[in-house]
Amino acid sequence: MNKVVHYIQLIWKKKWWIAGISIFAVILAFLVTLPVFNPRMYHVELRFFPTRLPDNFRISDNLYAYDFLYSEEMMNAVLKKYDHKANPNTKLSKSNYKNRIEIEENQNIVVISVQHEDSIISNEIANYIIGQYNERSQQLVQNFYKERAKFFAIKIEITKANIDSITAKLSDLAKDSNLFVQTNQTQELTSALLGTYGNAKQTNSQEIEKTKKALTNSGPLLIALEKQLDEYTVTLKEDQSAYDNCVANFSDNSDYYANVFSIVYKDHSSKRLLVMFITFVLAFCGAILFYILVDTYKPLFNEIKEVIAKSK
Repeated sequence: MNKVVHYIQLIWKKKWWIAGISIFAVILAFLVTLPVFNPRMYHVELRFFPTRLPDNFRISDNLYAYDFLYSEEMMNAVLKKYDHKANPNTKLSKSNYKNRIEIEENQNIVVISVQHEDSIISNEIANYIIGQYNERSQQLVQNFYKERAKFFAIKIEITKANIDSITAKLSDLAKDSNLFVQTNQTQELTSALLGTYGNAKQTNSQEIEKTKKALTNSGPLLIALEKQLDEYTVTLKEDQSAYDNCVANFSDNSDYYANVFSIVYKDHSSKRLLVMFITFVLAFCGAILFYILVDTYKPLFNEIKEVIAKSK
């Protein structure tokens, strides 16, 4: 109890010093929070889902979005348009870029946070970054489909050449063997040999021998060519469909690759009164604690002084 009374008396004794320290701290906080030193800031948070690139892209290509948003290229583009050189009313520069403009990715959601002295420009910067991302995405997707279209165009030409070659061989084979070139010819000729084609009850031995001879000489080659022709026809159809799809995607001028779903605006202006009040409380309590500690350890300091004096 005596100590509490002693400390109260000590605080009262030092009240002007404590008050002076507290007032000085408040004045310092007032000066530091002036707009000249701590300008009013506006904060914009823009959240979006980045549109994934085509499934045929490599995984590394699909991760390009985040690399591009974080890249020095993006930083330079933003600074060129919005830094203090382009706009004297801002202190945005390369040194504070990462503190003012933050880009985070969490569970496939990208958050762009921008702080600026101007509320309109802070929103412009966020949307400018989205625009750059959309432009790069469109360019990457178009290049992808352009290259794939070239690939399928070459493949189609090769397939057509193979079809023409097989068709020519089948035509020559038909002339040499008098066999009709058609897909189900083998089944029909077998029926003819068995006497069952067209519900026939009798067979023509001469025609059968003629057909057998033709099949013996040219049948295996005919079957192989017809099979190849069918395969190339299916391949041509698939490649043509893929080519048409690539051309359609390449011609798509859509530039919306960021699905924005949330925009948050905040006023990050300095709460001067709150800052000054907190500064006063801390300075006041700190000054009291300082004098209490000095008073508590004063005997120890005196002993140390006496020991030093005697040693001399």
